[in-house]
Amino acid sequence: MNQQERIWKEYRLQENCVHVTDHNAVRLYFAQFTLALGSLASILRQQTGGTSSETVAVCGFIDRLLETFRLLALKYFYQRPGDGLRIDATDSGFLHFSTLIETEADLAGRMKALTEFATVPDLKAEMADRIIRLRCSSRDIQEKIATRLYLEGLCAHKVFHAFLPGTLITVNPDEKQKSSFWSFATYDRTLNRPFLYLLYFTHRADQELTTSSEAFRTLATQAERLASGNLNLLGFSGLLDDAVESISLKIVKRIILGPYWSPHFTENEGPLGPLLDGVKEQLPFVLRWEAETLISDRERVVGKSLLSRGRLKQVFWIPKSLDLSTRGVSHLERFVLMPYWLGQHLKPAGLFPDHHHYVIDKEDEVYGVH
Repeated sequence: MNQQERIWKEYRLQENCVHVTDHNAVRLYFAQFTLALGSLASILRQQTGGTSSETVAVCGFIDRLLETFRLLALKYFYQRPGDGLRIDATDSGFLHFSTLIETEADLAGRMKALTEFATVPDLKAEMADRIIRLRCSSRDIQEKIATRLYLEGLCAHKVFHAFLPGTLITVNPDEKQKSSFWSFATYDRTLNRPFLYLLYFTHRADQELTTSSEAFRTLATQAERLASGNLNLLGFSGLLDDAVESISLKIVKRIILGPYWSPHFTENEGPLGPLLDGVKEQLPFVLRWEAETLISDRERVVGKSLLSRGRLKQVFWIPKSLDLSTRGVSHLERFVLMPYWLGQHLKPAGLFPDHHHYVIDKEDEVYGVH
């Protein structure tokens, strides 16, 4: 089974998947999305000064996602029939997961593909000669330049992968139980959206925890296996805590990116739909994200018997709130980002009353609206 057949078989491209084939629409999509992602990173850096471990980790993941969008904007700048951009139009607005699979395939074949193209300066010289001397179309050369730039920029440490581990950081090295911080990002293949995870945990002082240690390799393997947007944070944290015996989770945070709404690309239900459709010609968009936090309240011993001392299991704190209980979190914050002029319509319409509102002005400056 070749790569294309695997994508169609395993990732259900017909389910909520929209092909964007118009060149101008593709350029609009990437222009809006790169603006939104860049603004999101600016918001996070403004709030914390950009120096905390959490901010560095989250902004690093967002920068990788932003770089991936910029590269794909080159790849799809000129499209051929049957090779259109695919996005999930329902409750996502992000790229379909199959796009990441294709990007990985492009990455694997990058060096060979580069040999098939002349350098960008040579292609530009050929394009100028064709326009000035021959006075004929140079579109095919422009396509080659865009493809060449895409392949040149494509590298493993820049693009967003389906699973993307962050840096392991020691927080309190002198305690009897050492404390560490680790982060990772995933691109959910069912929901077609990015999820960013931030983990604080303790581990036994008699075992060194490094990226090459058995305990950390088990943690990373289990995190990749268990992380799913369809599993609430309590379920994920409980399963991960059980899977790695020498590690005890203390705080687990998850940032859920999306949905992204635009009347040009997504199916917008509820009261937001008519509002966006009414200003469609002004090219509106809204990006939403949520920040979930789960905190360990206490520990209890499980599996204790005459032959075993048992092991510690975390008991996480869930407040008496239907929303928080359903989500399996201790704390939840919601945010939306949009152009400034659209924000003036959103508040009077009473939309997203429980969200923090951020807007982007004409100079691409971002600020909160209270």
